[in-house]
Amino acid sequence: MLKKLFILILSMIIIISCSKNNPNDPNNGGNGDGGTITEPNKYDSLFLKFITDIDTVPTFQFIKDNGITTNNAGEQISYTRSWVESTDTTNTCYIYKAPDGESTNTGNVFGQAVPVALSKLEIYAYRGINPFKTKNDNDIESQFYFYRYKGNAFVDLDNFLVAVDTKTGLVFPYAVPEKWETVVGNNAPKGWISAELGRTGDPNGGADITFTPYKFWQYDPIGQVNEDGSVTLEQFYIDAQKKGDYKPVYNGKSPYKDVK
Repeated sequence: MLKKLFILILSMIIIISCSKNNPNDPNNGGNGDGGTITEPNKYDSLFLKFITDIDTVPTFQFIKDNGITTNNAGEQISYTRSWVESTDTTNTCYIYKAPDGESTNTGNVFGQAVPVALSKLEIYAYRGINPFKTKNDNDIESQFYFYRYKGNAFVDLDNFLVAVDTKTGLVFPYAVPEKWETVVGNNAPKGWISAELGRTGDPNGGADITFTPYKFWQYDPIGQVNEDGSVTLEQFYIDAQKKGDYKPVYNGKSPYKDVK
């Protein structure tokens, strides 16, 4: 009798343990260890920095605050990173004021790559709310963090970046350029719109480029956040960026492709 009771209790413990660690359970953190909306989220203490190359292909990196940064003279100085709650007049957001030079854009000057350190850089994180909306279309949006930045690299910049699924670490496109302009001899986005509208501006000045619209989470992921905070981008995205092609791709590769 005692042996049967022991086996029954052990079985219940195993079932409960498996349930809590099931990555497919929407109430659990999943592969990305993001946590739920009521649990601590690792992205709350990670800070995004980036470098774009001469072809505007970005390299993203999530970092932890180590209390130091490097100034323009190459010296290490004290610097405390933090997210500060704010608003963009429409939605609540969190802003990280990055030290000058932590992120860099690369310009094309007569065919030569010229790195330009970003100054007055502010990274925006919209936690669980798409900045192009005032409310979510689906509960799944609450597990995404949407990134944007404002800064200066000879001119003032305001660019939308990517959305990160905090449960899996998958990276999705959620914004596309509305129009384009020439900045210091380089084509640059002028205004951004939701990728769910099915159109984007033509960098060559033609009519809008159209594509079949889906919810942003239904598009193919463009990358994956790794355990060390680096981001591996998909080759199709890299190739498209080199051509100034911001159209999202839909080949049914998103794990959320059937979520309406």
